[in-house]
Amino acid sequence: MRSNHIRPRTLWLSIVIAIVLASGVIWGAYFIVVLFFDTPDRPDEVRARTTALVTGLLGAVAIALAILRERVAIRSHNHVQRLELRRILEHEERLRLEHLSDLRGRYVSAAEQLGHPSAAVRIAGANALAALALEWEDPAQRQACVDVLCAYLRMPPMKGLPSGSPHEPPTAHITDPWSGETDPNDRQVRLTIQRLIRTHLLTGSIRHWGEVSIDLSGAWLEDFDANLTTFAGAAVFEKAVFSGTAAFQEAQFTGWHTTFREATFLDVGDFDRAHFSGHIVSFSAVIAKDLLLFPGAHFAAEHALFIGATLEGGVSFAHASFFTSGLVPFIRTVFSGRQANFRDTRFKGGVSFSESLFSSDEVIFRETKFRQASFDAVFASGGVHFIDASFAGKVDFEGAIFMQGPVHRDLPFWGEIRFIRTEFESGSPTTGDGSFFGYPTPEIPQPDPVVA
Repeated sequence: MRSNHIRPRTLWLSIVIAIVLASGVIWGAYFIVVLFFDTPDRPDEVRARTTALVTGLLGAVAIALAILRERVAIRSHNHVQRLELRRILEHEERLRLEHLSDLRGRYVSAAEQLGHPSAAVRIAGANALAALALEWEDPAQRQACVDVLCAYLRMPPMKGLPSGSPHEPPTAHITDPWSGETDPNDRQVRLTIQRLIRTHLLTGSIRHWGEVSIDLSGAWLEDFDANLTTFAGAAVFEKAVFSGTAAFQEAQFTGWHTTFREATFLDVGDFDRAHFSGHIVSFSAVIAKDLLLFPGAHFAAEHALFIGATLEGGVSFAHASFFTSGLVPFIRTVFSGRQANFRDTRFKGGVSFSESLFSSDEVIFRETKFRQASFDAVFASGGVHFIDASFAGKVDFEGAIFMQGPVHRDLPFWGEIRFIRTEFESGSPTTGDGSFFGYPTPEIPQPDPVVA
């Protein structure tokens, strides 16, 4: 590589050449004046002209030398700066490589600690990995640290789990992974990892891990606390088992994919005011043994799926909103327990309850805002309320069976069903036998329930 730096030898050679040229210029100027302006009778004038010409030439040479000296000084300064900058960059690169080597060493050490027989050492390893994930700027390496923590939660706490392990939870019975012989301190390790995950996903925290994916598929999660967190990457809880309260209050799921497919909630699942965006949110085939709560939740993902869910303990979508781009399918979903509450729920698009079963003590669609809705479902509840509900599009009750609804002479509905002050903006729904009015008729005796 060519250097712009002028060496001392070159500088002295340039000065000598400049002196020789200056001497030549002086003598040349003298002979030119003598040759062209020589007047024997005026020698003073010849000397004056020669002196002026020589002075001008010497001044020009001096200016040229000054410019040359200045350029040399600038180039020398720039060269020194480049050398210093190169030294700094090489030093920083060396520090970066040393830091990277240190991070990799710490990663290996922390991962090995998670496999240590001592629970205290495993807890130390979990804390080290969580801190390392925050310190590591490379997204891939940060994800690797988080993956190790999640993998620990996905692994069974003891060897040789019976067939009812949380990795494939049966619908009828879930085996507690700590029911057999296992390290009693392992529970503390897992609770520590759960707390670390929440700490580094807290919304607005400077310690947030960023767009990392959380894969807890098949994990057994006890008293899982994700309140006020932001899942900026994929959130995968497929086939996970939640023991104790699963708290996702005001959690934000902004990643491309959020799934609780086939997850089991043994106790309360609380998604109060949670926000779901991204491409797809799935609660399909979820099993909820206790209450599953979505009050005030906002679904802004392109697709929100609740296909084949079994909600045994009751569910609440009160004041929730569905701003999905297409149909929200509650297809083949079983609603039981104390209540199926959709009070003041807003469906921007369509919603389908096709082939679903409502056997809750109460089914509430009071003040619910529908656009298009399909109620091809079986309502076995004692009270189904559509009071003050509004329908802005097509509403289809074809094939619906109300096991305990009010009697209407044209339709096979028995018991108590209320459509009081219900608004049908696109016209009243009709069947082949005529319009459905929906009012209680207690004076008519109750026949045997219709079998679907």
